[in-house]
Amino acid sequence: MTGISTRLADTRWRGMLVMGVGALLLGAAAWIWMRGMAAEPPYRYEMDAAPAQQAAPETLRSAQGVLPLQTGRVLVAGGAGDVLARFATVGSADGPVLMRWQPTVDGPFLRLPPDLGEIEALAEVLERHVDPQTPVLAWWDVSRQLGLLSGVRTVFDAPLGKPLFIPAAWRGARGQVEAVETAFWGATAQGDEAARFERFADALVMEEGAGMDALRSLLPDQRAVLVLHVRDAIQLGQMRPDRIGVAYREFPPSGDVHGMVRSVRGWLGEDGYTAYALMRNENQPLKAIALTDDASGMTLAARLLPFIGNAQYDVPGTTLVYQTGGFVVYEIGPAASGAQE
Repeated sequence: MTGISTRLADTRWRGMLVMGVGALLLGAAAWIWMRGMAAEPPYRYEMDAAPAQQAAPETLRSAQGVLPLQTGRVLVAGGAGDVLARFATVGSADGPVLMRWQPTVDGPFLRLPPDLGEIEALAEVLERHVDPQTPVLAWWDVSRQLGLLSGVRTVFDAPLGKPLFIPAAWRGARGQVEAVETAFWGATAQGDEAARFERFADALVMEEGAGMDALRSLLPDQRAVLVLHVRDAIQLGQMRPDRIGVAYREFPPSGDVHGMVRSVRGWLGEDGYTAYALMRNENQPLKAIALTDDASGMTLAARLLPFIGNAQYDVPGTTLVYQTGGFVVYEIGPAASGAQE
């Protein structure tokens, strides 16, 4: 009996020990989870002095008059305060509108807007030549910029916050990153406008014929202006990677244009890419965008954007009316006619 009692006691003790260790592990996991939830975000936004306090504040001309640019920085959280990006905004009823974004780290970093000079040039042209009642289809951030600067009627005028280019080291803290973005830029729009923008993005990654039908369905029986930028291909590659393959690489700025082109073509040859486009931002690295396969080159966005090496014939139902920098502007006939003029 003594031997049996001893074994039973040992069994109970081992059971209690396992339960105790399990409780400790659960407690540790909860503590780690709570620490993670309370951890400081990896970065923060910080504004510079208000334009009214600056000796010579930078301004933008707009349809509403002169708009002051408010500058700021994206800083590493904590004591170091290293600068990750510099930016400039203008105010609006829906929160700040990003006008300039200059990362100091490899891109794309959080956002990838077109160059401000290109935006200003395009806004001036649209203000002069687009009827105020004609809807303008463009990516949501460009729509907000053009709406402020030119006064055109944009289809998307609320902050939609997508896509977000999160560095690999921060992907485990995506929730914190999104919280920082929302706190600074305002809540991402939901509802009908968000759903319509998803349809817009879907149309751009369809085969050109189906894509044009889908675009027209957004504005039935209306003539519209479509504005695209070569960086939109990168945005679509981030949002719809199963529909369009896009590669991206930055090259150091150089005065040797021919040398940079040779470097870009060398990169294309290494990976077997055949079509590419370039983005040039002042004082920033040269940005090269490549289509990774033939099917990607046949999507509506790739057919409408100036990709070197891609098919160059016109897309039925569109008329190219203007081009500047990385921007292309098309007129689109209404769905009822579907005819190119």
